[in-house]
Order: sequence, then C-alpha cells, then structure tokens
Amino acid sequence: MIGAVGFTTRGRPIALERCMRSFVENLRAYGRSPQLIVLDDGGDAAYDSAYPIAARIAAEFPEFEVLYAGLEQKRDLVEQLSRAGIDHAVAEFALLDPERCGYTLGANRNALQLETLGEQVLYVDDDSEALTARPPAWDERLLVSGHSSNQEYWYYPSHRDAVAAASFEAADLLALHESFLGRSGREIVDAYARGPGVLELAGPWPTGTTPYALWIGWLPGHDPVCRRPDDRL
Repeated sequence: MIGAVGFTTRGRPIALERCMRSFVENLRAYGRSPQLIVLDDGGDAAYDSAYPIAARIAAEFPEFEVLYAGLEQKRDLVEQLSRAGIDHAVAEFALLDPERCGYTLGANRNALQLETLGEQVLYVDDDSEALTARPPAWDERLLVSGHSSNQEYWYYPSHRDAVAAASFEAADLLALHESFLGRSGREIVDAYARGPGVLELAGPWPTGTTPYALWIGWLPGHDPVCRRPDDRL
C-alpha cells in the first residue's frame, strides 16, 4: 500500500499549492491519508515560497502528516549519512549540487527515496493535478511489447481543446498505482489473462530474449511497468 506521496518542486508556489490541493481532494474522497512530503529544490530562498504552502496544507488538513525538506534539511541529511559511514562527497553528490550543474531533480528524488525507504511511494511533479481520464483509444487489455516505448500521443490546437476532448472520471489514484506496484510482471500478466486479456505480443524482440520477458505496460499513453517478469516494481 502506498504510504507517501512526494511532491518535487522548485520555485513554483502557485503550481505546488494547486497540485497539493488537487491530490488532497482525491485522497480525502477515497479515505486515504498517506504522508505528504514536499521536496523543495529552490535553494535558500525557497522558504519564501514552498515552505508556507506545505505549512498551510498541514494546518488545513490535520489528518495528513506533511513533511518538508529544503536545502537546509538536505545538508543535514548529508551530515547524517557522513556520520553513518557514507563518503561525504558521495552523499553531497547524491543530495546536493556540488558540481553546480543547475539541475538537481534527481537529487531531490534521491532525498525522497531516503526518507521513504521500504515504502511504496507515489512521485508527483508540482505541475500536475489529480485528475483522471481515459485516453482517446482506450483498451482494457494489457500490452506486452518489445518496443522501447509504447506511449502514444495526441495533439490539440490549444489547452482548452485538449481538456474538452478528455473524458474525466473519478478514480482512486493510489489504488490505480497499487494495482501494479510490488507485483512481478508475471503476476500482472497472469491477472490480465484471467480478466480483460493480454494484447497480441508485438516485436521487435531484442536478441536472446523471449516475448514474455520484455516491457509490460498500459496501452495506450502510459509508461512501461517493468522489464522482466520477476522484477519487483
């Protein structure tokens, strides 16, 4: 069961608040109360934007435990890891930006992973909302494909047209993810074989592999789920 929802953000307080409120609404509608963790990548000035959002959500919705980690907290974590025997330079590279690349989304997510070790976690970007809709060409069956990507895309003249074309319907977002998380590819395929069915296997298949051991994902419009039947997600 998903025990935490992590929100990665950087300098977008309006988007972050809209995102968090959207997910809180979905979670409350289905009686879910995971931890809400805000991972702030905005630097020292981030307290002026992301921290107040996290504090406001915590005050308005006391049934949720809301955690916040900004630059100061990540520096503290680096020191904790160093005292625990992790090379200081390695910890810095994993959680901060010692080489000043300017892009630290991976480091932000590393902090979330360390905070939630052993738990199932839903990662959320701050420009998303908890709205669910079926893609235009929906199929309940599972696709087993050898292609590097089984995503499909639809293009619209404007944002308004894209929203108008979507068929929104209420759904428990955590439950949708939990139907795959922690299950092997073999279990997922077997479940669909007994239910909606599995689509015809589609190549090309890499040399030395069998169709049953390749990408498993939704069709269309969703990321692949796993690489091998016995891999845990």
